[in-house]
Amino acid sequence: MPTKTSPPPSRLQALVTRLTNWPAVALIPAAVVFNLAVAVVFVYLLTTLFQAQGITAAPSFGSFDRDQLPLLTRVLTYGLVGPFLETLVQQHLVVKLLGPRLRLGATVLVSMLVFGLFHWQSLAYMTYGFLHGFAYVVLYVVCQRQRVWSPLLHVTLAHALFNLLVL
Repeated sequence: MPTKTSPPPSRLQALVTRLTNWPAVALIPAAVVFNLAVAVVFVYLLTTLFQAQGITAAPSFGSFDRDQLPLLTRVLTYGLVGPFLETLVQQHLVVKLLGPRLRLGATVLVSMLVFGLFHWQSLAYMTYGFLHGFAYVVLYVVCQRQRVWSPLLHVTLAHALFNLLVL
């Protein structure tokens, strides 16, 4: 009697499986480094595109000038409150609510879309947020599969570290 074989895992599932073997504490800097690389490549591509179009201004991620805020306010907002609230809504709630109902790829995509939409200052910034959302939702899913005591805390920490590095 032929046995049913399950389809091979998707690339995303394979990535999550490989990362599940990493210690959770190593995943935090890995997510930060991934997002720093995304930032460098994204800004480079935008700058190149602008130059090709004859635009001399640097790429803008919106009109709000956060440098006008006092340093302590920026650190608390971008390094603590913002990352926690964003992680709570954009990874924790999405994965908890949709994870059991959708395939991994669909859950990751929804989380990335929500993360991008929360960064609505401009289309460029939404795209940038969408790409960054990948690292955070994958980190959340991996920590959840490792049964880490708080995937929410791990992702919040990675997000806060990234924000503080680019502040």
